[in-house]
Amino acid sequence: MIKTAVLEKAFLICLALGLTSRAIEKGVEATFILLALMIGLTLFLSRTSWSIKNTLKSMKAFFKPWEFKALTLALISFGVSSYIGLHPDYSIRQWYEFLAVLLGGTLLALGMKYVKNKTLDNIPQYFAFSGALFSIVLVLETSGFGSFISEQIRDLEKTPLHAQIRSFSSVVAITVPFAWVYALRHKHLLAWLPAMLMVTGAFACGGRAGWLSLTLGFVAFLLMYDWQNVTNKIKAKALYVLQFILSSFIGIFIYKQMVGNTLFTQRMELTGDETGGSGRTDIWAFTFDNFLQNPLMGIGIKGFRHLDFSTHQLTSTMHPHNALLELLLETGLVGTVFICTFAGLAFIKISQKTLHLRKNKQKNDIHTALVLSFFTFAVCSMTLTSIFHAWWLTFFVVLYTLSFKMRQI
Repeated sequence: MIKTAVLEKAFLICLALGLTSRAIEKGVEATFILLALMIGLTLFLSRTSWSIKNTLKSMKAFFKPWEFKALTLALISFGVSSYIGLHPDYSIRQWYEFLAVLLGGTLLALGMKYVKNKTLDNIPQYFAFSGALFSIVLVLETSGFGSFISEQIRDLEKTPLHAQIRSFSSVVAITVPFAWVYALRHKHLLAWLPAMLMVTGAFACGGRAGWLSLTLGFVAFLLMYDWQNVTNKIKAKALYVLQFILSSFIGIFIYKQMVGNTLFTQRMELTGDETGGSGRTDIWAFTFDNFLQNPLMGIGIKGFRHLDFSTHQLTSTMHPHNALLELLLETGLVGTVFICTFAGLAFIKISQKTLHLRKNKQKNDIHTALVLSFFTFAVCSMTLTSIFHAWWLTFFVVLYTLSFKMRQI
């Protein structure tokens, strides 16, 4: 029993570290997620007594919900789109990568199924501490006190620091609701420190998609959280608002000092800095026009980069910087409907579970955080990177894994 409890905690800690370690690089994220996968698989097999018969029986029950039928149809349609698309050789390889990420997610979900509710209740603490850890690294780097750290973990000759760390703003937007829950569970002021470090780090990184989704997530949390069950509600709300305002101002100040007035002004005015993906409206218009030429099945996964850009001057020719437009362009209406049905059901079911618990005056703070994490992931995905990038897709996979477990509690 003691060994199993340790594995359960290690599994959740690795998931938390996996997401927040994007502050360093994709390889670190992948390492922690793969470690979590192995631990989760061990948990699953140990609970089925390492019996093939019991394992298959448990997996069959796991795939019973019909939302997985929508996912299966989405995978088939994605494969067809890639096979008949613009650049089949490349798109099929990307389809296999997409399939591998979802397979990994399946193994994570099977492991999560056997994590005890008592252990799962610690997830806010794990996200808060891991997020704070990597935020400290980022704050040190961006403020100039951690130049030695940057030299050890980054290739600054290839890409400037500010361009390498922008995505961490979105990472914080997705994970910080758990840190807010952790703070509200405790009465001492130090409990707010992880959230303050995370918000400061997010704004210091300069990711505009993260800034937007983090701010919207802050407002949504303020409106959605079950404040009635918080001791001294007025004081708690005041601390919540104060930590966000103070941290965001400190973060923006650090970012401005790091990049200088000229680049800071350009970033605020959404001009210049072409490598950051500015000029998104032109990219989106171009994407939609090309979608209309292949509306049913699309042009294949990551087919955007193989389009003809000779008549357009876009600031990004790698992906559309909008998940919905990317799905429409590359998988067509068919694939988009299937995958949105799958993702939508996950969000609706965890939202319904949250409301049910609140109606019955039961603990629902982690459920609320998870709903807001889905929300901020969706907001980030409308302006950020490709939904088919493995490092970004992993965030949705982990959130879904948590939601699949949480809605059964």
